[in-house]
Amino acid sequence: MSPSILDTPEKRQRHAQHVKNWAHANPEKRKAITRRYQERHRIEIRARRFARMQANRERHCEQQRRWRAENRVRAREIGRKHRLKKKFGLSLEDYEAMVGAQRGRCSICCEPPRVGQRLAIDHDHATGARRGLLCRQCNTMLGKARDSVAVLARAMEYVLKYRTLAVAS
Repeated sequence: MSPSILDTPEKRQRHAQHVKNWAHANPEKRKAITRRYQERHRIEIRARRFARMQANRERHCEQQRRWRAENRVRAREIGRKHRLKKKFGLSLEDYEAMVGAQRGRCSICCEPPRVGQRLAIDHDHATGARRGLLCRQCNTMLGKARDSVAVLARAMEYVLKYRTLAVAS
């Protein structure tokens, strides 16, 4: 058996410095190598990360709380981006494109959202298909009506009935 080329601390230190120098001189190659490794070993990397997190759960949770407290705006943006992707399969850019296509207005009442609010993504709960963007009030109205055309038609008849009575009086 041949002796290892890194058999002494000095050789290991010299090799580590060589690797560090190479990585510094070749950042694009290093990124490509890292990316390939991560793609090939995604499951193992995730398992190691999860095991490390579970072994240090209290510390991990505390670090998370501290980071979110120090980075409230960024944490909110990340959460929003994640929810859009997970729930609707949309990127932030896709959402902004939808807002632009509707000129920043609700699909039902044609009003812009109230200050501090965003347009909600309306979707069919049975199929999950996206329909458009609604203000909070219109989205709540559809939700309370359980997306039922019959309930919405009766509500329309009700409003019209009392509107004509008020006009006649």
